Amino acid sequence: MHKIERIEFYYSKDMDTSSEFSVDLDNVIKRLNDLSEKGVDVEIVDLSDIVETASVYHRALSGEHKPAFLNKNIPFEDWGRKFPLLLCYRHANDRVPFDVYPRYEGERIITIEEALEKIAGTK
Repeated sequence: MHKIERIEFYYSKDMDTSSEFSVDLDNVIKRLNDLSEKGVDVEIVDLSDIVETASVYHRALSGEHKPAFLNKNIPFEDWGRKFPLLLCYRHANDRVPFDVYPRYEGERIITIEEALEKIAGTK
């Protein structure tokens, strides 16, 4: 796992908790706060009341890895709303994320929680 200097986490209180992409929100926010305490620049964004999300969608598509949502034909308006999205940047001032979660690695989905474990060095 490459060193990550900045993370953006997008979610909504209206997330689909029955989805294969769902997360334990309290656990994810705790892990993100732990990373922040270790010096990672962390931004946690609740998209519940935000109308425009196209910029999040475009950033998610611009990185080296693509989110798993692409394979499921999920409308971009649901990215970060019904389904959480984690963007990881190698450098704090990068405009394009290096990694996006959840994403596929072969046939397997790497979840947001699994990614955070790797970033924190606990897995």
